[in-house]
Amino acid sequence: MHTVHMAVTRQVTARLAFLAALKQFLSAFCAGRTGQGRGELHRILERGMWVFGDAYALTVSDRDLDMVLARHLKEMGREPEDGRIVDLMLGRAHRGSSGREHLVVELKAPRVKIGQLEVAQIKSYAQAVAGDAQFRDARVCWDFWVVSTEMDDVVRRDAAAPNRPPGCIAEWEGGIRIWARTWSEIIDDCEERLHFYRERLNHDPATEHAVEYLQRVHGDLTPEAVSAV
Repeated sequence: MHTVHMAVTRQVTARLAFLAALKQFLSAFCAGRTGQGRGELHRILERGMWVFGDAYALTVSDRDLDMVLARHLKEMGREPEDGRIVDLMLGRAHRGSSGREHLVVELKAPRVKIGQLEVAQIKSYAQAVAGDAQFRDARVCWDFWVVSTEMDDVVRRDAAAPNRPPGCIAEWEGGIRIWARTWSEIIDDCEERLHFYRERLNHDPATEHAVEYLQRVHGDLTPEAVSAV
């Protein structure tokens, strides 16, 4: 029992440090104090997919999914142009009791507010990827997220529909859900889930601890990204 308690304590402490680092990085990212931007954010989130929900903590990279994502990005004309990142996609898979569960996250640049154009993009992308021949006959559930710093009022209303989970703007047949969230909402949800444990541990990671965490766990980040925190 003591071993289990210690394991939970380590996990919660690590998650609190991760959140502190993520908040600091997003602040620097939005203020333009880190030149790497979404590329570094992508690499950080690859090891912290639980921020999108505890169910996603067990997800892993899936080569087949990555290939399908890349192909449909190209077909929709949304691949990188002249070295500039247009959109970033995080793809993860988890084999549950009812089949495979896939998570796809689209990270928008901070200046891009989630509006009707961004919603139409993620919906068309979800339709293309989930309907791909490689997955059409498989038992697969899908969650497609579009994430940025802001969203317009219409999308916010859709994301607050009383008959759906907070942030879910559409649910389709075939186990497909579309989400629109801001970073502040995501972080608030995470902190709420961890609040009980933080109170019990009396732990509040300071900025220097967040930097230490980034350096230890994300040693492959550029010095500029870490120093921005």
